[in-house]
Amino acid sequence: MPTIDVQVAAGTNDGWVRGDGYADLTGANTAVGTGGGWNAHAFYRFTGITIPQGSTIDVCYISLYSTTGLQGTPLTKVHLEKANNPGAVTGYADFISRALTAGVDWDTIPDANQWVDSPSLVTPLQELIDAYDLSDQAIQVMHKNDGSSNEHYTWCRSYEYSGNTHGARLHIEYTEGGATAKTSAETGAGAESLVLQAAIARGEAAGGVDARQSLLAALVKNESGAGIEQSLLTSLVAKLSAETGSGIDIGGLVAVLAAMDSGLGVDSGWLAGLKSILSNDLGVGGDALKALIGTSGSGSDMKLPGRQGHVRIPSKGVSL
Repeated sequence: MPTIDVQVAAGTNDGWVRGDGYADLTGANTAVGTGGGWNAHAFYRFTGITIPQGSTIDVCYISLYSTTGLQGTPLTKVHLEKANNPGAVTGYADFISRALTAGVDWDTIPDANQWVDSPSLVTPLQELIDAYDLSDQAIQVMHKNDGSSNEHYTWCRSYEYSGNTHGARLHIEYTEGGATAKTSAETGAGAESLVLQAAIARGEAAGGVDARQSLLAALVKNESGAGIEQSLLTSLVAKLSAETGSGIDIGGLVAVLAAMDSGLGVDSGWLAGLKSILSNDLGVGGDALKALIGTSGSGSDMKLPGRQGHVRIPSKGVSL
């Protein structure tokens, strides 16, 4: 299970703001609650986070270093900013303008001069991941006053305090999701591998196999993070398995892909690339498959074992 542990990494990535327009973006503490009749809110921005869209969030919480400045019983709520790679907050008006996920209540934060973990933030983070694919991006925690009585507030340390020894921390554990998950240890159970096995297993010569290899290369190479739907892949397996050797008609294939799509959306650029690969297949069928195997990055994490001039899929082989 992938695990992420990060800490606020810059002075501008945490701070607190107040309802009268005051903002402290460089002080040694953050404040949340109500003081002097004004609501106070804090933010913590964590950078360099990668979580593929479609993943399941198993554990998530922030850790704050609470100081001895607690007054009364502050009522607070923790949200995430619902944005793709949000920038740091610059002031009160900016803070309250940001779109937020669902919030989680966090009341009576201990006044203990020690690290304190928030309640689970799985629900707000899952909401964020369901909407965005995070790749080396930022998650911003928005810690808001939630109806505290006047003069009920808490202080926590910020990045600026004593060399960031007590800056806010974020802990995440997640499981990569279903058909979109690809690893360098792909063993043949993944969706792309199932399609490839179905096509290669036919063992047909020339036309049929070549067209299928080109199609599969296009599917995997052009997979860009949102993932090709499992239902679409299953339907393609059935279609490819029933292919009799005369090759796949380009126009018909495009129509089938569009008809089978069930919500992902058929991108015209993706279809154009697929049509180009199929229409330029020269009857050998090797170039596209070689490109698939040798290309690193999105959609090509599945590494196929083989040697020069030969590709092996469990118990099946096609000479190029």
